[in-house]
Amino acid sequence: MDLRGCRCSSLKAAGVATKESSKSRASKKIKARNFLDIVQIDVYKYDGYHYLTFVDVATGKCWESELQAIPVYYAQSNSKVERLHRTLANLSRINSTTPDKIQGLVNDTFTSGGGIKDKEREEGDDNDDDTESEDEKVPYDGRVLKEGQYVRAKVNLRSRNKQDPFWGGVAKVTERKGRKQYYIYDGNRVTLRHISHLKNYDIGEKLLEDVKVNPTVWERAMPCLGPRPKFDVEYGNNKVRVNDDWRMKIVYLGYPGLRNMERVAMKIKDGKYQLLYLAVPDLPFEHWYKVLGDLDAEGWYGHEPGGW
Repeated sequence: MDLRGCRCSSLKAAGVATKESSKSRASKKIKARNFLDIVQIDVYKYDGYHYLTFVDVATGKCWESELQAIPVYYAQSNSKVERLHRTLANLSRINSTTPDKIQGLVNDTFTSGGGIKDKEREEGDDNDDDTESEDEKVPYDGRVLKEGQYVRAKVNLRSRNKQDPFWGGVAKVTERKGRKQYYIYDGNRVTLRHISHLKNYDIGEKLLEDVKVNPTVWERAMPCLGPRPKFDVEYGNNKVRVNDDWRMKIVYLGYPGLRNMERVAMKIKDGKYQLLYLAVPDLPFEHWYKVLGDLDAEGWYGHEPGGW
């Protein structure tokens, strides 16, 4: 792809473009080696209608779509995109990253159906629970959810405004009923939901390994947590050693990791320490969450940017 015909070519040659490497300034051409490395997008008008053209440079394939005139920031018109923007912004702030790097987690969490394909049909279960009555019938795609898997349930259309989240809070699969329905527990009640109304949920354990204390957040939390002390014992995320001696010590656990939460909660319940700090995900349906919530001397500070 020749850069000399580009409208910004003269600026690049003059070194005006920000954050451009010396190699880029010296190059006259850029090459796309893989699919979607470089794309060309344009909007043009034909016979009174506007069309969007999308061309992949590497393969030469193009896509064409007629554009519909809608208000850009009107939630009822494109609420799905608006909610996605809000989710990307919130997750980016929480994980101190950018939307282009966080999109993988968003795709895995909200657009993946989760589970595995059901290779075997259960006997006597051909005509049961095709769908819930709240929506039109949805064809069963053969997915299977595992007991203990985290999911989000679709919010009933009658109780949701267009600008509200499409998926509800996190819940846990407790039991499978037949081929297509599952009991889920959200910490308050157990409900029976059709698999087409469930999406798997990933709390992002890999991202949580890099979580650090934000000084600004700690400053705001001082009325609850007090000034940041000098820790006698300090662990990295997912690196807690439950068998260590914490008696009469100030301990910082960071994020212990889901696999350690139950043992950590039971040791915290014993109370053989002076002061202890840790970060936990908001999963009220887990036993360890209830154990921590029932502590007499517990003091929580939650930081949820953007209300996420």
